[in-house]
Amino acid sequence: MNVMLTPMTTTQHTDALTAIYDAFNIAGTRVLDIADLRALLDMSRTDATAALIEAHRAGMIHLEPQVYSHRVTDADTAAAIHLGGVDRHIAVLL
Repeated sequence: MNVMLTPMTTTQHTDALTAIYDAFNIAGTRVLDIADLRALLDMSRTDATAALIEAHRAGMIHLEPQVYSHRVTDADTAAAIHLGGVDRHIAVLL
């Protein structure tokens, strides 16, 4: 699925990165399924996708595919971020 992303303002960017960092802290882990991370973010799907891609590009998180395809649930598929021709299902806080 291709999503048109609107560039974030500096304030939106800072708020989004803070929200992502806070979500990892709440979860108490450095690795989260994107489906779980989205559930922790108080954002629309489009805003969460934009924020996660921004965090990935800023080097704050790494978005990874689930290499064991049998572990990908319907929720994982729905929450995935398609980036670089690959569905990414996992976020790792760097």
